[in-house]
Amino acid sequence: MDEISTIFYNQSFTTRVEQNGLQLMTVGVKIEDGVAELVDSLASKEKRVKSLIQKKRYFTEYLNTLTPRDKMQLINEYLNANPSFDEVDLLAEEVYREIEEIEEAITFMSGLEPDIIPPRELDNQMLEDDFNYMIEALGV
Repeated sequence: MDEISTIFYNQSFTTRVEQNGLQLMTVGVKIEDGVAELVDSLASKEKRVKSLIQKKRYFTEYLNTLTPRDKMQLINEYLNANPSFDEVDLLAEEVYREIEEIEEAITFMSGLEPDIIPPRELDNQMLEDDFNYMIEALGV
């Protein structure tokens, strides 16, 4: 959010004179338009951050329901960058389904209809990409 504010405040707010053919015109920044855009951008970022915090909370709650052995297996496979994607195991599939459920719940909470995606056969690359994206986004 600081980045958005920095971009806004780093622009020049001075009025200047420009020549347009034979005319001289004063040109200035329309503060009201810039402020409205800034407020919208900040509100959008804040909503996204709240959404990610909710996702992290729900995923953490799910992880706390796992047995210590299962949790350790996930940590060893995904967080320690030591995944074994030879075969999709039941735990990885269960975690993936939970992630999909969390995504759907957050979408409903936002007042949107989630995309209806038919169940699909999971492959190793898709699981790895989606799981790594979720881990990275949640900072787990």
